[in-house]
Amino acid sequence: MSAPLNRKRFVRLLTFATLCFWLLGPAVSGAADSAAWRPTYDLVMRWLNFLILVFIIVKFGRQPLLNFLKGKQEEIGAQIDRIEKEKEELSAAADAARQQLEESAQRLEAIKQRIIERGEKRKREIITEARQEGRHIMESARRKVEGTILQAKNKVRKEMIDQAVNIALERLPAEITAQDNEQLFERFLVSAESE
Repeated sequence: MSAPLNRKRFVRLLTFATLCFWLLGPAVSGAADSAAWRPTYDLVMRWLNFLILVFIIVKFGRQPLLNFLKGKQEEIGAQIDRIEKEKEELSAAADAARQQLEESAQRLEAIKQRIIERGEKRKREIITEARQEGRHIMESARRKVEGTILQAKNKVRKEMIDQAVNIALERLPAEITAQDNEQLFERFLVSAESE
């Protein structure tokens, strides 16, 4: 379909060029004696050369030019698609990294909170243990002091008894008479019977 159309154009162009040549031919040949014909001839030839050049470019260069432009269009389209795909991949990677960063921050906050809670719990345990140990030490010290005091009292009592017995043994034989000894013996018997 495009071949007959190009042929029609070629025929029209050839007809136009021939018509221009026939119309301008007599004017050019009649005006051969004058110098004014040369600029008109140059102008007509320029237009004729231009039209021939346009025809040749359209006839032989149109399809390669269209193929070249179509190839460039496809190449640029493929590059745009590739760049958009890379952009989407980078955007997805950035979103994933951002999400991972947020999750890491949340995990870090949770770990920090657990560490603080464990530290507080351990602190309370240490304080409780220290108080219990302090009570135990105080109770042990109190018992030790009481034991020492009791031992000291017993020692003092024993020494006092020993000294009292020694004093009594020294003084009693001189002061107690046989009658006093008998009365003491009777009191002892009465107290032993009542028990």
